[in-house]
Amino acid sequence: MIRIADNLQMEASAAAGKSGSGKTNSLQLFAEAWMENGWPLVVVNPMGEFRALKALYPILVAGMQDDDDLSITPQNGAQIADFCFRERLSIVLDMSMHPGGQDIETLVSFLKAFWQRVLAQKKQNAAPGQHPEGFLDGIGQGAKTSCKARRVGGEAAR
Repeated sequence: MIRIADNLQMEASAAAGKSGSGKTNSLQLFAEAWMENGWPLVVVNPMGEFRALKALYPILVAGMQDDDDLSITPQNGAQIADFCFRERLSIVLDMSMHPGGQDIETLVSFLKAFWQRVLAQKKQNAAPGQHPEGFLDGIGQGAKTSCKARRVGGEAAR
């Protein structure tokens, strides 16, 4: 069970560890808690495990599979990032089916554009002379959750 504090301010996170150490499960729990708060979320998904979130939450899946909501490529990654940021949409970037090398180009295109929007928003919201933090303040009420996507059918949502 994870509870995320209402005033959590975080720009990015990652999990690193050896195979089988619980990275995916931990991040899935965190993602579900984040979504329960109604906060927008970007998941970079190299192996396709996070597609199951779509069965439970309003989240777009962008990748190269026929059942994806959006097809994402290096050519349209920036436009998709701008759209998701502007509309405050959550998205799973499924890189599992991208041809060799194109996954990195696609991620760079999306993440560079998304991060530029984040920085611009922070700068706009910052009071003169203050560090531009807190653009997510006041969103959500906290959440308690367990790994719902795994219970509901992880693989079935693919």
